[in-house]
Amino acid sequence: MRQSWLILGASSAMARGFARRVSEQGADVFLAGRDMDDLTRMAADCHLRGAPVAEALKFDARKPAGFAAINERLAQQDGTLILSARCRSRPRLTPTPP
Repeated sequence: MRQSWLILGASSAMARGFARRVSEQGADVFLAGRDMDDLTRMAADCHLRGAPVAEALKFDARKPAGFAAINERLAQQDGTLILSARCRSRPRLTPTPP
């Protein structure tokens, strides 16, 4: 059965290595994160490594309104969908008053 991986926070070093590995094993990869330029380059790399399907998806864990587009795209996928979450969010720094 075909495996598909949704990798959240896909721009991190750990997620990048993981995506490469499952691509080499022939799995489909959906790379989700905020930096679409980086994710698009990474999807091309995953495709060259053997992923039949490698797509970049816009995702920001802090903005749930964007989740629907990911759900719609993944609903079209056959086989088993597996989630790998590598999400991280930097806290917003506020200046300390004098």
